[in-house]
Amino acid sequence: MDDVIMGKFSAQIPGRDGVMPKKGAEEDATVILLGARSNHPLGIFGPGYQQIGEFQNKMLAQLDGNAEKYGFLGSTTYLEATARQTSNQIITACYFRSLEELHRYAHSSLHREAWNWWNGVTKTHPHLSISHEVYHAPRGCWENIYVNYHLTGIGNMRADMKSPEEGVRPIVDARKGGLRTQMGRLAKGDGADNEKYGVDPY
Repeated sequence: MDDVIMGKFSAQIPGRDGVMPKKGAEEDATVILLGARSNHPLGIFGPGYQQIGEFQNKMLAQLDGNAEKYGFLGSTTYLEATARQTSNQIITACYFRSLEELHRYAHSSLHREAWNWWNGVTKTHPHLSISHEVYHAPRGCWENIYVNYHLTGIGNMRADMKSPEEGVRPIVDARKGGLRTQMGRLAKGDGADNEKYGVDPY
């Protein structure tokens, strides 16, 4: 149970001033899912796969160190364990404030270095696979809920955001008020829309 937050909670994106929103989904959210896989018989030990990991680690460290510049909110990396017996595909979900800031990072010098490296090895390393998917959710069009969960996904966003008064942890109680229900977390309801189903156990 280490690092598990007990109860029902939601992650909300603070404003650029660090102040938590009064309603759910008050800010836009942009997510990029980055995928990498080795199709080599040696799996993750195949040529070039280590370099992909090294570039990714450098870029995530750069984003952490320049979060405000790039609107970076945080990331979580997952191992896709069921697609193949080799279980060697990783997916990293990175969260940004806007498409524009994600695009700015995509054209930064370190990402361009990784991009150029990739373009240079695609013919000699056809066993390497990369992918990305980008989604932009305008305010009022995204939501999340966690129950007895550790911080992951957008819930794992940077915990050092500041408000003028004190540090802000972007995790909020979702047992009451508008955040109790999906429509409430989307700022499209008052949180009472599920009352017909009985008492919420949380």
